[in-house]
Amino acid sequence: MTDRWFYAEEGERCGPETLEGLLVLFSRNPHWEQTLVWRDGFETWKRAEDVVDISARIRMPPPLPQEVLHPSAISPPSIPDGPVEFVKAKPKKNLAALRTTAASKKWLMIIAGSAFGLFVGWAWANFYLPTTATYIAAYGPPEVQRCDKALAAADPRSDYKRFLTEECNKVRMSLGLGLIK
Repeated sequence: MTDRWFYAEEGERCGPETLEGLLVLFSRNPHWEQTLVWRDGFETWKRAEDVVDISARIRMPPPLPQEVLHPSAISPPSIPDGPVEFVKAKPKKNLAALRTTAASKKWLMIIAGSAFGLFVGWAWANFYLPTTATYIAAYGPPEVQRCDKALAAADPRSDYKRFLTEECNKVRMSLGLGLIK
């Protein structure tokens, strides 16, 4: 069997349609049950509600309640007798204003963070670097400082002192500094 369905509309044969296409057409028609359908394998045309393939898959909503069909059947809300107490409504939050406030806070934090970063960079460049450069100029790079400490601690008459002096001179020469005598 093929998936070619034919249906009758206003006395004329229509189709072919797939079963899915036929179901879409019938879902828009409130009187789909009365529509005649045929496919290969049927001897005669059948009403759509008698074909299990169709009737099992079409879902129509139930009929509307009478209150909706006849609005006069619905009673208006009752109004209480006597004094009425009014409740002050809570003001609605202005979401656009909140978003704007949040966005402006975000930008304020970005600007403040950038300013702080610039200040730290300026302070480092103006205070730390000159101090470090002055310290190195006065006492030499760390390698030279270690040599100087070792030489100061060594016995002046030992061979170790002469060895340290030679090694420290090599370090000083590699850094472009003067020799120790």
